[in-house]
This record gives sequence, C-alpha cells and structure tokens, in this order.
Amino acid sequence: MPRRPLNPCAFPGCSQLVEKGYCDLHARSKRSFYKAQDENRSFYSSGKWQRLRGWFIRRNPVCVWCLRPAEVVDHILAMKDGGEALNDNNLQSLCNSCHQRKRGQEAHHIRGGGVKSLGPLVPDRHPSLADTAAKFEEIFYGETYGKKAKT
Repeated sequence: MPRRPLNPCAFPGCSQLVEKGYCDLHARSKRSFYKAQDENRSFYSSGKWQRLRGWFIRRNPVCVWCLRPAEVVDHILAMKDGGEALNDNNLQSLCNSCHQRKRGQEAHHIRGGGVKSLGPLVPDRHPSLADTAAKFEEIFYGETYGKKAKT
C-alpha cells in the first residue's frame, strides 16, 4: 500500500514535514501546554480557592479599575510569574471586561509588546468615573493615579 504524502507540521510557521499532525518538537510543547492548563483547572476548582474567592469577592465587591460590580478575583502577579496563589495581598477584584483587558495586556507583554512592566495598571476610565475613581484610590490606597495624596 502506498504511503501518504508528507505534510507540514500543523503548528503555525513550522515547515517540518510529518505524516500527520505535529512534528516531535511541537507535539511535546502542545502536551506541556495542556498539562499546565490541567494544573490551573485543578487549582481553580479546589475547595481552598473557592472559599478564598468567595470570601474575597464579598469583602471587595467593586472592580478596582472601573468601580462596577466585581465578578472575578484576579491574581495581581500571576502564579506562573511567582505570585502567591492563596495570599489575599496578591488578589484584586475585577469586572469581566477589566479582567479581559488585563489578560490582553499581559499577553501583549509576553509576546514582546511595548509595556516593560505591567505593575499596577491604571486603565483609561470613562470621564464620568474619573473623580469617583480618584477618590476611591485616595481613600483605599493613599494615592491618586500613582501620585501621593496631599496630607
């Protein structure tokens, strides 16, 4: 029976010829990616995280960026970057849209984008929320937009 013609690896940009699917290098990287995804899934479904998340969202019900109702408890410094998983000092409450914006900025940075350090991100706020957001930061953080509050 004749052999099938070889095709390029299914990984974008790889020209390694294989019978089907991925070359050895990309098959390994794909397996490690899914293994990392499984580890994240097991952490976020653990009882410890669920209890901490529930406690934190009740204690901090407002998005720290836009002051809308918070829906997500986010790690300020990602666990993969060395952030502590169950330390409430490494957590912040965000609404879904702000969380997606933060994840997009982090992904852009990982891909070599312009921002060198993500630090505490201050997103563009709607003009009607600017004064409220400044007061919120001044009350809770003692500073406004990265500048120390007047004492």
